[in-house]
Amino acid sequence: MDMTELKEELLRNMAGQGMSQQQYDSSMAIRKRGKNKSAAQNCRRKKQKEIETLGSQVKLKKVEIQDNFDRHEELKRERDEWALNLERLCTFILRQKNHDPNTHEVHVEDETVSVKRKKEQSMPPLLNIHELHSPPDIQYFQHLAILSRYNQTISDYIL
Repeated sequence: MDMTELKEELLRNMAGQGMSQQQYDSSMAIRKRGKNKSAAQNCRRKKQKEIETLGSQVKLKKVEIQDNFDRHEELKRERDEWALNLERLCTFILRQKNHDPNTHEVHVEDETVSVKRKKEQSMPPLLNIHELHSPPDIQYFQHLAILSRYNQTISDYIL
């Protein structure tokens, strides 16, 4: 018997069998609690099903993310391999044309391949003594001067 039928049955009992108002109210309160319990169970069941569905979707997305990550790593390896092949090819071309790969580079524009001299690396900008704040800064620049290919002292860089 569902809750609607129960209400009708209670009304018939109240009228036909002399059920008091208090008994009717008590029965209606029990009926209400029963309906609420049923609704709460349905809500929990629906929520549990939604959680399971979302859990499945999360698992699928994790697999998809891992697949994308693996594909990305594979593409990076492939890119690096192509870059290495290009470097080897350029070195081969330069040597075939009797050019030093350290001083020359291959340029490709449209379908034209040419060999050009590499641009010289410029010297670092001059430093202003007021930019140096502490002895570690000075030591750092002295260390750079020692390591630089120009092999000049720090005093040559400071204005």
